[in-house]
Parts: sequence; structure tokens; C-alpha cells
Amino acid sequence: MKAAIIVAEAAEERRAIAQFLKPTELFAQIHFCGTSEEVEFLLENSAVDIIFCDLYSQGQQALPLTATLVAAAGRYNLPLIFCSHLDPAELSQLGVIPAAAHCLNYESSPAAAAALLSQLLQDKTSARASATLRSVERLIDSSSGIYNRFYFDVILDQELSRSKLTGRPFSLLLIDAEQEQLSAFEGNWPKLFPSVALTVKEQIRTSDLLCRIEKKRLALLLPETSKPNAERVVDRIQSKLRELATEFPIALKFGLASPNRNNHFNRHGLLSEAEAAL
Repeated sequence: MKAAIIVAEAAEERRAIAQFLKPTELFAQIHFCGTSEEVEFLLENSAVDIIFCDLYSQGQQALPLTATLVAAAGRYNLPLIFCSHLDPAELSQLGVIPAAAHCLNYESSPAAAAALLSQLLQDKTSARASATLRSVERLIDSSSGIYNRFYFDVILDQELSRSKLTGRPFSLLLIDAEQEQLSAFEGNWPKLFPSVALTVKEQIRTSDLLCRIEKKRLALLLPETSKPNAERVVDRIQSKLRELATEFPIALKFGLASPNRNNHFNRHGLLSEAEAAL
């Protein structure tokens, strides 16, 4: 269920909108406001899905509040619905509401109102999901389906800071092709990389993070994992890859490191130690 804000200067108009919306059964929570300041406070501190504004008999006096609400709805990417006894086209012609604004007439049937509101809420949800998907896609390596170097750097810094502050264990594992097989890598590794990544992913916890940090290199972040326990993870991965040796003809090497005073609990030190162990 959704949450809405109803805006009108008079309590009578606020109640009129609430009664109009009640048959749609779309909103589990409704906030009532009489000023733009109250609207801004709710938008900043509440989860809101849509804004309703009464245009009962305000005429040109409604313009300042209307302009404020249009701007606020735009900033928060929320649908804004104007409710009135007047015809929507007439309101637009009078300049009371923007020409492309959404408007509901109080004489509209509950079914017609519910249809419009459901569509607007669905469009809003789809836009939010699309934006979230685009954000996630920017963190994914398209060729292997795992996280990319940018996300790896962000989470690595977070885990290093947490480990330094709390003393909790953390390990980093690098996975790379053997040096003598670099020539074979050029032809085979790009094709094998997604399958290798999937195999590794199947052997780790959901809290572990697998990333592609270079063209031929995987990195595995193991939160709350000491180096001895991380070595067991390496054994498990190697054992599984050996089972699939016919599918993965390129031999892999592993470099493991955990934060300590020698690597100074920083990204460069930890990566250098893991690379030296490859």
C-alpha cells in the first residue's frame, strides 16, 4: 500500500479529497497539509508516493502554492494530482495549473480515479526500478556478470577501515591465470572467464564479494574471514575447478592476504601482499 499527501488550506477541502480517495483503497497512509512548509517537512522525513492538491475556489490565489507544489513534486520525482469541481481543461486555460498537469474532478467515478492513480503509481515504481537497475548495472562487469573494479575499490576500503577499527578478520583473494599460459589466455580466457567466475561464486557465501578487477584477474573479498579460514575457501575452489579441468584448460593461481601491520591496513599494501603470493 502507498502513502499520500493531501494539501489544502481548509480542513473541509482536505476531508473532501480524503473521502474522494477512500473508495480507491490505494493508500494505507495519508498526511494532511495546509502549507508548503508542511509539505517540505513531510517530503524530507517520510516515504511518500503521491501528492494531492485541492483547487476548490482559490482561483489565482492558488498560484503561489501550486507553483511550490509543482517544484517540490519535481525535486522528489512524485506525481502531483490537482482535485477540483472544475473541468481540467478550464483550469489549464485559466493558468491555475500547468497545461500537462494531472487533474481529477470530484464528480469522477471511483473506478476512473483508481485507474488513473494506479497507472501513475505504477509508472513511478517502474521509473524507480529502472533507475535502480541502471545504478546496479554501472557496478557490473558486462562480460562476466560479477561486480567491477569500481565496486571492488569501494567495498575494499570499507572492509579495511572496519577491520582496522574493530580488529575483526578480513581476507582478500586474487585469482589469475598462470604466467606461462598468458599466450593461451588471449584466445581462451575471455570465453572461459564467465564460467570460471560462476564456479567460484558457487563455492562462496552470499556475504562474500567476487569482482573482476582486471582483464584476466578476479578478486574475492571475504569479510569476517581469517587467513586460515580463507585458505580453506581456496582449497574448496581449487577442488571444484579441478573437477572441471576439462572445461577450464587454463591453470589458475591464487594469492591470499589479510590486513595487518605489515601491509598497513591499506589498499595498496593488501593488494601488493596478495599479488606477491600469486
